[in-house]
Amino acid sequence: MISYYPQQPVTDAAFDEAALQAGRNTSYAIAVNALPTLRAA
Repeated sequence: MISYYPQQPVTDAAFDEAALQAGRNTSYAIAVNALPTLRAA
């Protein structure tokens, strides 16, 4: 999926999608998914 950023208006969901696309080849998405588990501990 291709996303053009910034969108008007910039929403939190659009920002999150852009961040996930930027970090798709890194461990960023894994770290974001692990945060709720780590915060609950």
